[in-house]
Amino acid sequence: MSYNKEKISQAISECVAWLTSLNLLKDESNELKNTLSEVLDNNTTDRALIAEAENFHNLIIERDEYIKDIAIDVKRLEKKIKEFPSKNIDRHWQKQQQKLRNEMIYLEKDFAKMREDFYRKFLRTG
Repeated sequence: MSYNKEKISQAISECVAWLTSLNLLKDESNELKNTLSEVLDNNTTDRALIAEAENFHNLIIERDEYIKDIAIDVKRLEKKIKEFPSKNIDRHWQKQQQKLRNEMIYLEKDFAKMREDFYRKFLRTG
């Protein structure tokens, strides 16, 4: 039984960590949108820049939706785990946990690439 409690405790801790990471990504997304707005405020005549900015704005909005969807799934999983009797491990929530783990890895890599592309295109020096 202590093994199950340990497993449940680890799963809940992972959910909490994911929600923290998602909140940080959401904050960073807002910062990217603000930076994009500032770039456009300083340059409203460059049509190519405006088109790229619109494209990036759409990419950021897509990531925002994905972040929101994953957060909903994580909260559901956390609730399911907390409600589950600790004497019986449910393989179903463990599969959901692995799926979310994979989605978080994908999201973090995808967001990092988008961030890198964003800074390369909009915050060039010189």
